[in-house]
Amino acid sequence: MEYFEIERTVKVITYSYHYQDQDDKLVFRYDNAPHYPQLKAFPNHKHLRADTIESIQPDIVQVLNEIQSIIINKGR
Repeated sequence: MEYFEIERTVKVITYSYHYQDQDDKLVFRYDNAPHYPQLKAFPNHKHLRADTIESIQPDIVQVLNEIQSIIINKGR
């Protein structure tokens, strides 16, 4: 999900890229909800199953590549 404005450039206002497994368990989620001010990349961060870490704002291609890598590595 992305909310953005287009004027002279595209500006992403909010984003959340959520990926979960077949059992509906979180694999990861990138978002910029402002609830981890202690992280250097605030408000950008990445949720993992057991942690929340710093992250830059990814674009959708990076997210899809990460998902593809996870799927491919599970098949090995």
